[in-house]
Amino acid sequence: MKKSKSTIILSIVLIILGAIGYYLVSSYSNSSSKIDIRDRQFAIKNPTDIYKIFISQRNGRKILLEKKESNWMVQDSYIVHPNVIGNMLDLLGGLRMKYIPPRSANENIMKAFANIGINVKLYDQENNLLKAYQVGGTTAGELGTVFLMDGFNQPYVMELPNFEGSLRGRFLFDNIDQLRDRTVFAYAENNIKNVTINYPKDKLSSFKLSIDPKNYQIFPLDKGRNIDSKTIKKGAVERFLRSFQDLDAEAFENFHVLKDSIKSLIPIAEISVEDTNGFIKEIKLFPLLDVFNPEINTRSVNIDPRVERYFVDCSWGDFMLSQQLLFGKILWKYDEFFEN
Repeated sequence: MKKSKSTIILSIVLIILGAIGYYLVSSYSNSSSKIDIRDRQFAIKNPTDIYKIFISQRNGRKILLEKKESNWMVQDSYIVHPNVIGNMLDLLGGLRMKYIPPRSANENIMKAFANIGINVKLYDQENNLLKAYQVGGTTAGELGTVFLMDGFNQPYVMELPNFEGSLRGRFLFDNIDQLRDRTVFAYAENNIKNVTINYPKDKLSSFKLSIDPKNYQIFPLDKGRNIDSKTIKKGAVERFLRSFQDLDAEAFENFHVLKDSIKSLIPIAEISVEDTNGFIKEIKLFPLLDVFNPEINTRSVNIDPRVERYFVDCSWGDFMLSQQLLFGKILWKYDEFFEN
């Protein structure tokens, strides 16, 4: 009998303890679910939802990036460089909280936002605001960056997985040239009608290549030189044309202090490409060696091996810097297209 009573009492105690445990867990879960974590959710789960990025700095510089059809545009005027927008979207989608800064640091953090904060606003295709926050300073060692969601008072130190360093620099731009696509030539082989390359200091190497669906024609630009009667190497012409598929400059130099002086020099090459729609793009190349060393005057298309870069004067108004490593692929001579 005593055994039976003990069993009953033990069962009742277990039931009561179970009920208490369930109540505590349930209460904790309910209270946890009510915690507002919107102030730390800086990442956009699906970056493809982003169609507009507005960045405003304290110094008054403002940048608008907007997706239009297949391209991202900056200031509604220029195509954004694919690497720039790719890195930006990776960042906006990958932001992760590293830690909550101590309360003792909040006063200095908020002062930094007031002085150097960068405002970021993200919109979807319907122009609905997705996120709005400020990017502040960096932590000691630049291993984290402080963010603050608009409408909230709690700052967070954020990071990007697999990246060490400040994220602040990803939002800083001195001018739109830092964001623009740097493509000089990008032609499919069958979209080129004419290519003319004039070497002002090496006329014998200058030529014009004309393409039609059936054959190639190559003419010397030097009036004293007869058209070569040798057979044109079709494979060589095709290899030459493929070199125009993806030619990018290294950087824009639109604000270079010597731009006007450089443009007044005799270029090493003048290149003109006409596409099948009749649109013509022209550039002039100036070796950096010729600009900064008055004792050097690169004359031949057989480029001085010390030439590493060119200034590029573009017919569409840009002034750029390019590498010989890339542009050397299109600096062919007239004789190179013919059988020996």
